[in-house]
Amino acid sequence: MKFLEKLLKKQSKKSNSDNKDWLKEAKQKFYDYLKYLENGRRREGKNLSQRNLKEAQKNFELLFQQKMLFPQKIRERLEMIKKNWEYFTAFYNIKGCPATNNAIENYYSTSLKTHRKKALRTEKGILNHMKIAALKRTKGFQKPDKTLITIYGLLKMVST
Repeated sequence: MKFLEKLLKKQSKKSNSDNKDWLKEAKQKFYDYLKYLENGRRREGKNLSQRNLKEAQKNFELLFQQKMLFPQKIRERLEMIKKNWEYFTAFYNIKGCPATNNAIENYYSTSLKTHRKKALRTEKGILNHMKIAALKRTKGFQKPDKTLITIYGLLKMVST
């Protein structure tokens, strides 16, 4: 609380032209402060526990009731979360399912090259990847029996 009070006192002394700079600086200080608290918590081994489904629903409903206090983009995001709530909370219904996909993301970020990851971002890219994988499985991509040089040599012999 003292941290925010100090920031607000500094702001009251500044002119309107400096508001954007001040806001940017204040946000950065706030994010740094949050990171400091998080690092301290991790050093002490006090990781945050996961909420149960009822708590998560209660918190989201409270936030959704206050959505008019937020900017338009955040209101749209809250609407999207409400619309897809069952998908975002599906892990609660499966025993042993992790709440995040960090392990999968970590696997792909370390095992694939950047252009491969970009190709998998779209539906078309995923379908193309699946087609190529199916061709590889059915041995559609095999090493050719003859090289281009061998074929060229044969064509040259036939044409003379």
